[in-house]
Amino acid sequence: MNKMILPLAAMILYGCGPTPSAPKVASPKPVAAAPTAGTVVSRTTPPVSQSVPPTSPSALPGTLATLVRLHKVEVEKTFATSAPGLTGYLVKQGGQYSILYGSGAYLLAGALIGPDGRNLTADYKDQYAPKPDDAGLVKQIDADQTVFTLGTQGPLLYAFEDPNCIFCHKLDQQTAPLIAAGKLRVKVVLVSFLKADSAARAAAILTAQSPAKAMAENEAKYSTATEEGGYPAGPEPGPDLMDTLKRHLNWMQQAGSSGTPTLVYQTADGKWTARSGDPGPQWLAAYAANGHG
Repeated sequence: MNKMILPLAAMILYGCGPTPSAPKVASPKPVAAAPTAGTVVSRTTPPVSQSVPPTSPSALPGTLATLVRLHKVEVEKTFATSAPGLTGYLVKQGGQYSILYGSGAYLLAGALIGPDGRNLTADYKDQYAPKPDDAGLVKQIDADQTVFTLGTQGPLLYAFEDPNCIFCHKLDQQTAPLIAAGKLRVKVVLVSFLKADSAARAAAILTAQSPAKAMAENEAKYSTATEEGGYPAGPEPGPDLMDTLKRHLNWMQQAGSSGTPTLVYQTADGKWTARSGDPGPQWLAAYAANGHG
């Protein structure tokens, strides 16, 4: 699970604590042959779809047209779907891409499941959304002096965390013994969006004499009851620190994620990729042992 910051599309990924308020999306009335959302059963060949020219805001479903006029989202592409009467939209919000659907005056967000159980939304996003440059992202992170490393040996993970995020706390509890045993290193990229004091707490950790020790204190004194980090929040950060936190957040979004924790890790073929949420102790132990996810 993870903490979400972009609430536009309610996908299969869970979160708890979006900062912006989510646009209200009307639930459509059932129509004949309409696709339904549910659990992915299988994925076979990509769906048959045809890209069509972008439409003007006046031709979009009402809710989406309003979001475009308010400059909340950008419609990057309009495309026909394999579902009769359903139009697809690739939209961009805060550097993130998601798939929405329109049927008449209705706007739908979520997983579109085909008759064979295939997740068409995932296929459309893979087909139309730009692919993240995770290798380039890793180079940018490595050059940033505000990113600190936990551990000195073992395979390397990059972790985007908010100091108030309870799922980041759970992740840190799972990585701590691996780090202590010299089996894993974690580069922590702090972001701040969950609570009013997230920025002040993140800035206090970053400006501590030892950010790694400050982060350890934050986790050791973390309150699960209030979901707050244990390191004391300092004053509101100045422009330079705010720019740092914004840069970190932009990086997380470039990785294709909208919430914390987000991990950037190496695959078996040596490529860097990203995943959102706490992967669990078994995945982390396997990564530490094998050096890839």
